Amino acid sequence: MFTLPGKLADHAGTDGWICIVLDWLLVCLSGWIMLLTLRKYPSLTLPELLEQLFGRWLGKLLMLLPIGYFMLIGWFNLATTSIHIKNWFLPKTPPCVILFLLAVPGYMIVRQGPSIHGRFCELVFYMSIFMILLPIMPLAQGHWLHLLPVVKEGWRPILDGAVHTLNAFAGIEIILLYYPCLQKKRYALHGLLAANTITLIIYLYVTIICFIYFSPDGIARLDQPLLILMKNVGFRFLERLDSLALAAYLLVIFTALAPAAYSATFTLSRLLGMPDHRRIAAWYFSAIVATGLIVQPTWKMSLWWEQRIVNAVLVLLPFVPIALYVYVWGMEQVRKRRPG
Repeated sequence: MFTLPGKLADHAGTDGWICIVLDWLLVCLSGWIMLLTLRKYPSLTLPELLEQLFGRWLGKLLMLLPIGYFMLIGWFNLATTSIHIKNWFLPKTPPCVILFLLAVPGYMIVRQGPSIHGRFCELVFYMSIFMILLPIMPLAQGHWLHLLPVVKEGWRPILDGAVHTLNAFAGIEIILLYYPCLQKKRYALHGLLAANTITLIIYLYVTIICFIYFSPDGIARLDQPLLILMKNVGFRFLERLDSLALAAYLLVIFTALAPAAYSATFTLSRLLGMPDHRRIAAWYFSAIVATGLIVQPTWKMSLWWEQRIVNAVLVLLPFVPIALYVYVWGMEQVRKRRPG
């Protein structure tokens, strides 16, 4: 979220807020198609679903794709967070130490089940909602004319910006893992739309405020415009509000880390025939800490992996749900036409 306004401005100028709306529409549509497929197999977990649809051996082979994807998401979240912490708070601390400090609470959350994850995310939402008020304080110094005219350079830059920022809505794919755990599955679509709409409102809120405060040319040169904006917010009793906001945002990062790491370790444990994912989770976080000893995370590395994630999301969200739904529909048609 700290870098999103700058990326949007770089690709689509001050029309970047339209990219967020387009991404929201695509993600909602993709999630709805996922739910149409999952409703046909409401009690099957993702490993069981893959084996049911593709057979034992091909299903196990396909499990490697979500395992790799979710492991990459979890590692990227921790590595990027460690970079922020090292640059802002602990510049002389080795990366492996920071990764260890993040991995311990991460493992404590991931080792629990989906119900604990849901309670944790709900708690963090209410604890961090105060952060919404912080960016609005310097808004009096902004200029609303920065947003005009709308679609000033045509739709091509807007579509390009929507493609490059679709990963901001990544996470909807955990429906494939969490859907069987829902007690009231008939409300899954309502929860999907509510979660995505809240994300849409927050992204629009932050992006428009940054576009209003910074000049159209200046914001495109900023890597983290939201943090720079918060530097201009100050009180007599408190300085460096940006550092306080970043520290509070660490809790929000764990709400993205926990589902991704749980999805990866749960699927891998089923692939290996292990009934409990906690041992796999311990190995996973240990491996992340070990990478800090071998390779030091940098901004250049983070940007390179972020582009790889963008490419994966571009395939996962628009095409995989449609392909899976068409495959299930085709299987049903074949079964209906079989004699007897």
